[in-house]
Formats: sequence, C-alpha cells, structure tokens
Amino acid sequence: MSGKRFAVSVAMCLALVGQAQAGGVVASGVLQFSGSIVEPSCTTTVGSAGWRMDNCPALARDSVIGIQAVDEQALPAQAVRIDRGHSVDQAYRLVDEHGKPLTQGHYLVVVTSP
Repeated sequence: MSGKRFAVSVAMCLALVGQAQAGGVVASGVLQFSGSIVEPSCTTTVGSAGWRMDNCPALARDSVIGIQAVDEQALPAQAVRIDRGHSVDQAYRLVDEHGKPLTQGHYLVVVTSP
C-alpha cells in the first residue's frame, strides 16, 4: 500500500506543479495593438547637400530629428533645417558642432513624428 500512496502523492505533486506553471504563463499577459495609419509618410530624397522630406502630412512639422554616429570618423552632428517656408516640405543638412557641413563619417538619421 505504501507504494501506491507514494505513486499517488507523486502524481498529485506533478499535477499541482503543472497547474502552478500554467498559472504563471497566464499571469505574464499578452499585449495586443490595433489601429491604422491614417496619413501617408513623407517622400524622402538624399543628396550631397543633405536630405529633403516632401509631401509630408501636417503633423510632420513637429518631427524630432535625431542623429547617431555609425563609425569612428563621424563627428558629433546635428540636423539643421535649411528651408524656413510655411510648407510642410522640409530640407535639412548635417553640420558639426560649429555649424560647418560634415565632409566625413556615416550617420543614422532618425525622424520621429508625433
């Protein structure tokens, strides 16, 4: 009889461990996103003098431009808007900390729109 009791006890412990693990998975939760993009993105072109973002939605005026150096030749940089019209079309160039155009290095430009 003690062998049967031991086997039943082990089976019950394993069942309880399985229940505890299943409870942990449920407690972790699931994120679900839904929605849609209601405005098209800008048309971006890159040239030797910088880059342009044309045909932008109105909210693109409040975009934040981030510049990240990618290699060792890249100096600290910032984006400067070179057209100041009322249009949502925007032209930018990369300059160093003294405002001079960059001539070397590789950069990643991150545009964050609201």
